[in-house]
Amino acid sequence: NRIFTVAVKSFAGIPHSKGFNNVGFKDLRRALKNGGLSIMGFSSATGEHRAFGAIKGALSDAQFEDHKIKDASHMLLTIGTGDKELTIDEAVVIIGVIEEKTGFKAELIWSNYTDLALGEKLSLTLIATGFNYSAKKEHHLLL
Repeated sequence: NRIFTVAVKSFAGIPHSKGFNNVGFKDLRRALKNGGLSIMGFSSATGEHRAFGAIKGALSDAQFEDHKIKDASHMLLTIGTGDKELTIDEAVVIIGVIEEKTGFKAELIWSNYTDLALGEKLSLTLIATGFNYSAKKEHHLLL
């Protein structure tokens, strides 16, 4: 239930959140509709290398290890920060790791938001979708 709660909070508020927002419900629908298998990971980190720590934590989820992220056609990403805003360098680190892991072929849809309750934390939620493992057009979200 905790994982599902994080996913809903991270993505439901995107079109209305404070921060860099280039994601709307149409973007979410495009990435998830007929996307087949979907995998979600989330993590947060603090400190000088919080961006690297958060993306490493999100990608170390067992489900990302079970499925090759390079096979995903879409990646949805939200980055939350509190008192310490997201820097361009941190965004470059996170996006660079995702692009490298997907072989630069997945469509990346991302945004960031501010939640002062996060304090110094950088929180990251990542959903990979569009794995073409079968002919089924069902949507499955592995939690």
